Amino acid sequence: MLVGLVAIVLLAVVAGPWLLYEFGLSKIDGRPGHAVSTAVAPEDVEALIRTLRISRPITIDRLSPYSYIWTLARSDGRMRDHGVRIAWRIARSHNADHLANHSFWHLSGAALTIWLTRNWTTDELVAKAVELEKATAKARAAAAFERKQSGR
Repeated sequence: MLVGLVAIVLLAVVAGPWLLYEFGLSKIDGRPGHAVSTAVAPEDVEALIRTLRISRPITIDRLSPYSYIWTLARSDGRMRDHGVRIAWRIARSHNADHLANHSFWHLSGAALTIWLTRNWTTDELVAKAVELEKATAKARAAAAFERKQSGR
């Protein structure tokens, strides 16, 4: 009886994170598209670094569900790893429009962040993050202009 209980607990510890990862991914409709171009101007990379408050060099470590949990546990629940923050920016943007049930926001965001670090290169991640930041800045500028024009 005790051996069976130990085996079940061990199986849960070993397989649990991967099962949660797969479950989180299953809640997302599709995967993010790559940036239009991976050629990124140095000033755009510097703007991304300032916006995300990260430092050079930008490195993206390939994550697993275990390393993601370990990173969270080591950093009081906040992702300080630069590569993770870039991947999370892309995952957050994608999930905003492709997650049918937002009850799974955090789990699916973590799963997609892990997936991105495992399937995209550093250059691809940086290029997509720069593309998203430029689109966000353009949308903010348009909204500010609209507010100014309407007198608000």
